[in-house]
Amino acid sequence: MTDRARTLLAKAFEIEVSEVPETAAIGRFEAWTARRHARLFDVMAEVLGREMTGAEASSIHSVASLQAVLDSAQRTGG
Repeated sequence: MTDRARTLLAKAFEIEVSEVPETAAIGRFEAWTARRHARLFDVMAEVLGREMTGAEASSIHSVASLQAVLDSAQRTGG
């Protein structure tokens, strides 16, 4: 399930969740711009209650990879 990742992308990109496809990724989703990618880091910091690690930040390139970061953070408590 990638619903949470799609919801966070929609918030960061200031678009409707319905506009974020399951396959959204850098270079394949027109709405995923550099400015919006940076905004995603701000939204993730709010959600996680901390800044992302460099490894987390550099791993985010798609809905699936964003969901993996969210899942990992949930398992480790933040």
